[in-house]
Amino acid sequence: MKNYIFGGFGGIIATCIVQPIDIMKTRIQIASQQAALGKNVSTRPLDICKEIVKDKGFKAFYAGLGGGVLRQITYGTVRMGVYNSLEERYKR
Repeated sequence: MKNYIFGGFGGIIATCIVQPIDIMKTRIQIASQQAALGKNVSTRPLDICKEIVKDKGFKAFYAGLGGGVLRQITYGTVRMGVYNSLEERYKR
């Protein structure tokens, strides 16, 4: 049972760490597309980060976190728990 718990918890922590990075990546991609169309936008990560905080606040980096956490509670928990259970079974 501990494999399931630790697998899910590890996935949730990873999601919380990666979420702001993924938000920045997506915003940089959007800004790059807009710049390619001739719009005057910055594609520098620091400028984009400042814009996000100015417009929507720091919480914007965690928009949609609930979906990622729910995915890890279900998928991450089962994946890691089943993997470790099968690994122990086949080692014997």
